[in-house]
Amino acid sequence: MTDLGSKAFWVCSFASIITLAALAILFSGQEKTIDSRAGNSKVLMASLTERLAGQRLRFVANEGQAGADALFHVQAAGHTVLFYRDQIVLRRTAGVAKSNESDSIEAKSNEVVLQFKGAHATPVVEGMNRLSGVAHFYKGRYPENWQTNVPTFGAVYYKNLYPGIDMAYLGEGGALESEFYVTPGADYRQIRLNYKNVQSRTIRDDGALVLGTDLGELVEKAPIVYQEIDGDRIEIDARYVLFEDETVGFVLGKYDHNYALTIDPELIFLTSFGSVGEVIFATSVALDNDGNLILAGAADRFFAANDVIPGSNHVGGSGSDGLLMKLDGTTGAVIFSTLFGGSELDFFNDMAIDAAGTLYLTGLTASDDFPLMNPAQNTRSGQDDAFLTILNSAGQLMQSTYIGGSLRDWGEGVAIDGAGNVFIAGRTESTDFPVVGGFQGQFNGGAAGSAFQTDYFVARYNADGTVEYATYFGGSGNERICGITASATGEVTIAGITSSTDFPLMNAFQNAYGGGAFFEGDVTVSRLNSNGDGLIYSTYFGGAAADFCTDIAAGTGGETFLSGGTTSLDFPVVGGVSVPEAGVSDGILLMLDNTGQPVYAVRSNTPGFDSFSAVVVKGGNSVL
Repeated sequence: MTDLGSKAFWVCSFASIITLAALAILFSGQEKTIDSRAGNSKVLMASLTERLAGQRLRFVANEGQAGADALFHVQAAGHTVLFYRDQIVLRRTAGVAKSNESDSIEAKSNEVVLQFKGAHATPVVEGMNRLSGVAHFYKGRYPENWQTNVPTFGAVYYKNLYPGIDMAYLGEGGALESEFYVTPGADYRQIRLNYKNVQSRTIRDDGALVLGTDLGELVEKAPIVYQEIDGDRIEIDARYVLFEDETVGFVLGKYDHNYALTIDPELIFLTSFGSVGEVIFATSVALDNDGNLILAGAADRFFAANDVIPGSNHVGGSGSDGLLMKLDGTTGAVIFSTLFGGSELDFFNDMAIDAAGTLYLTGLTASDDFPLMNPAQNTRSGQDDAFLTILNSAGQLMQSTYIGGSLRDWGEGVAIDGAGNVFIAGRTESTDFPVVGGFQGQFNGGAAGSAFQTDYFVARYNADGTVEYATYFGGSGNERICGITASATGEVTIAGITSSTDFPLMNAFQNAYGGGAFFEGDVTVSRLNSNGDGLIYSTYFGGAAADFCTDIAAGTGGETFLSGGTTSLDFPVVGGVSVPEAGVSDGILLMLDNTGQPVYAVRSNTPGFDSFSAVVVKGGNSVL
């Protein structure tokens, strides 16, 4: 019996959201060796906004990704903020519940325009405090519309906005702030802020300026005004004032006109609606050899479907785009961001990374104009297709291809072997999935086109981008992948959930289906040989109710580790104690040896609902 007490293992609860600091602690003790397991530690639906909380804002130069006239843009205060020479535009679209239909959602958009009454018509506008990180925008099919290595800045500076007055927008600590710099002798009363497309303008008792919009409230905090005199910071009394022409200005107390003056409001956004259409989340996380953190997922707030910027390359678009961010492992600063997708729904589901830092991604796209490079399949065949996208360590595109048939196909897992071959796994409804050799040549997953009648698929791409094999894998019920690993020699292990009573088995620990309908099926663990045409082992693992896996990782000697959950009272526990509680879920953690037999299979045995969402293997097969 395995001494589980000697194994230091920690697993994430399904509901937990891991902060950037916690992730740094989690990975700080890891060895620097990176292999195909690196992309499999998932942070499910974790907000990238929360991952970057407290980090300075990045003001991105516009090189065409934000239309013809904007000079810079930033995501801040719940908005896409666009900086033009003569105005600043805050755009926001959110899905909100219809007032008379609690279960119905509609898109609402709002655009607040800030102009500066009486200001210089053509002030000099430039980025200040250039940051080391860059941004890439792969939007649409045509490379001439892509923007790469776009510079980012810590501030946008308006020089000579008014005579003797400059203005800057900054983002230290993640908050969007404007600062007016009034030179000695200049008149601060020139500053007149003209907010358009707002429903109301009020000054709260705490001195904040509140702008009512269709989607909530924009709040300019009470201004902080000060002078630096002989090394001392002198605070000046200040407040907003509303003028009859609906512009906003400032009223200051006594100050020394022989010294410069700084006026410093901070902008925040408060929503009074139940927004559901503003999602930035990570589905996969990896660590490179330099200790940098890479997050892959999706973003639907940036140039979202109903928030189209005229002239941008997202006009007519809908849904999310794939989003990739590489963060410095020490400071959390963004090294690069990559926005990736076409005019419809696109997102990254899983990621792997090799020793050179090359990134391998798979997911789902509904876009006919998904960005491609050296594709093995150059057209979208169905409602949704899976894809394989490869980016170098700097976030730039190396290869991208569709894979799929005429119905729906989802890429859900990716892995790499020691020879640079890439494996993706997922599920498919397509009876005409583009099979090349492999273990199973036909679709077994029930009536074509009915809801979620799916088989697994597994595909191997050679290092030159050609398809070595692509195969179905499944029975007559439904299958859904939760992860894939690859050995150095090209054997792949896939884990998932099935409702098939005739799932393909070989050398099985459990050779009969335990029970349950789809999403209440059994876990499966299967290993294919390096040619993809034969099974080394394949087994069910589950009881009579719901059993599911969430993540897979490879051990140091060919072992396989799985995390997940179960509501089955008769889940097959090995090497542990089973104390099930009817009607609730326990987390499960499995370790299988290289023949597919369980070394242990344990459940959490804690009250209430539990499941484990990720598993990471360290040296000596200890588990995080």
